[in-house]
Amino acid sequence: MKIVNEPEIKELDGMTVACVSFVGNYLGNVKVFGDLFSKLCGWAGSKQLM
Repeated sequence: MKIVNEPEIKELDGMTVACVSFVGNYLGNVKVFGDLFSKLCGWAGSKQLM
């Protein structure tokens, strides 16, 4: 794997993406990240996207 030390700007083709949101303080609360990741993976898995 090549490690890139410099940022680069690329123009990409359009794509569909998914996200989950959280409103509140998550600083230092690792459970929030786990819950959001599980929610996203659960959704994607149920649609056979991963």
